[in-house]
Amino acid sequence: MIPTQVGKANAIQVRPGWDIPVNAILTSLVITTLLSLIILGSTIAFNVIASIGQVGISLSYIVAIGCIFRRRLFREPLLPSRFDLGRAGFTINLLALIFLLFACVMPFFPPVSKPTAAEMNWNILVTGFTVICALIYYYVRASYIYKGPVAYVKKL
Repeated sequence: MIPTQVGKANAIQVRPGWDIPVNAILTSLVITTLLSLIILGSTIAFNVIASIGQVGISLSYIVAIGCIFRRRLFREPLLPSRFDLGRAGFTINLLALIFLLFACVMPFFPPVSKPTAAEMNWNILVTGFTVICALIYYYVRASYIYKGPVAYVKKL
């Protein structure tokens, strides 16, 4: 934030080096530290949390790349961007989707063969429940109030 001088009473005081979201950083630090302590109690619980994170990241990439791949597949125009993959874009997106689908399925497997109920990877249950709740929320409420980023850009 750059201080402005409208008048001496309206001047904003900024400490040098503290122009960062300290509350957000400290909150992230505390949550990450608490999640890291789970491994002290149960390695199985830690592995489930780590695999849920991997599935979440993979699914977010699949959605983003899948939307671009769909546009390329049906030859719809893409939004202007800084980087253009040219003709190789279709192949690169297809290979990325194949890899991500494989990377998304692997965390659902249990860490050992013939696991007991305690050793079972419950990631599929947690991920499925989360996706079902998100879809229900979207169709019941969010689809009526959500306007995508393109709608906001077109208003400007």
